[in-house]
Amino acid sequence: LCVVFAFLYTAGPFPLAYHGWGDLLVLLFFGLVPVGGTYYVMAHGLTRWILPVAGACGLVVDTLLLVNNYRDRAEDARNGKRTLVVRLSAAAGSRLYLWAGIGACLLCLALALRGAWFAALLPTAYLAAHVTTWRRMVRIGSGRALNGILAATSRNMLLFGALLALGLLALAVRELSGADAAFDAWTQKLLGVFQWRLNEQTLWNVLLSLPVGAYLFGLIAGTGREKIEAVRARGERVNAAL
Repeated sequence: LCVVFAFLYTAGPFPLAYHGWGDLLVLLFFGLVPVGGTYYVMAHGLTRWILPVAGACGLVVDTLLLVNNYRDRAEDARNGKRTLVVRLSAAAGSRLYLWAGIGACLLCLALALRGAWFAALLPTAYLAAHVTTWRRMVRIGSGRALNGILAATSRNMLLFGALLALGLLALAVRELSGADAAFDAWTQKLLGVFQWRLNEQTLWNVLLSLPVGAYLFGLIAGTGREKIEAVRARGERVNAAL
């Protein structure tokens, strides 16, 4: 099935990428299929908690496709490639990019219902980098400079994956500790080595402060970058005048 859709993505009588279906395929084949397939192979079954994780992964990966199509929208329109950005407009494409990242974090929050608080809240720190990158993308608008946004989006994807994996690892350690006394004893010994002494209230304060901290960091970093790029642009104009 994956091979068939890989062929149909840009080939065949109805190339899907040329008709605005690329984003849906990313959600399926970079989200649901790999996450669900890997879980099924390892656990020999499926669970509803796969859906928020798979959806979050698919949305974050789709940000890379969205910024690529945002950059190439003029050329795609000339060549008859009707991507989602071409169909909806550049402004809509930039908003889709922003909300794909936000949507991924919102899906992760659903894991709190499973008791996986780390997996629910840690990925929200990704929003700082994501919003900062989106602001740069909108400010640049078009041209080669958007290649830097592609690189930044790739780094953001890596950050999101690392944060989500760390949160899921914390859940796995908790579940294994409850099921295996020997594993629980080993983890307690390991924690004792590092002498972690966080009480429950402190832990909640840290976790709940992550979204606020991420927003403030993105706001400050984005403002600082805007000033730096404005100074650089003025310097380039002066050099051109000389």
